[in-house]
Amino acid sequence: MNENRYRVWDIRRKWMLYNTESCGYVDYEMHPIAVINKILNGEDKNLKFMQVTGFKDKNDKEIFESDSDGQFIVKKGEFPVRDPETGKVIEIVHGWYLDPIYKSIESRRWELPLNNYWVNKLGNGFDKNIYENPELLNDSNMGNEVSL
Repeated sequence: MNENRYRVWDIRRKWMLYNTESCGYVDYEMHPIAVINKILNGEDKNLKFMQVTGFKDKNDKEIFESDSDGQFIVKKGEFPVRDPETGKVIEIVHGWYLDPIYKSIESRRWELPLNNYWVNKLGNGFDKNIYENPELLNDSNMGNEVSL
């Protein structure tokens, strides 16, 4: 599950480019280090790179960073692992996780590790992303509970 493939959101053109496509100014099949260097050097500021997670949803669709099932957004970084009974943070870990769109003190509204159990339990698939569906980041959605 350590794949280094990306898809790219082109902010100017408002379209998603996958690693099989090319638009002339970025080689999406380039070595991951070259992709990271482009980002770190400030090149391609109008491009948002999203890495594949190595997981597939219920519909056998690859899940990428920033994808969503409408309840959670896929992210990579540090996140808390909580005691399911008390909600107390027991550990901070680094990796792929599901960040709840609708935050709550309920255990179902905490960050969850991205794994096959949660991928198969949640929703009908990760068919949205924060770039093509910016309403997922809209604060007015806060409090609109979606049942699991």
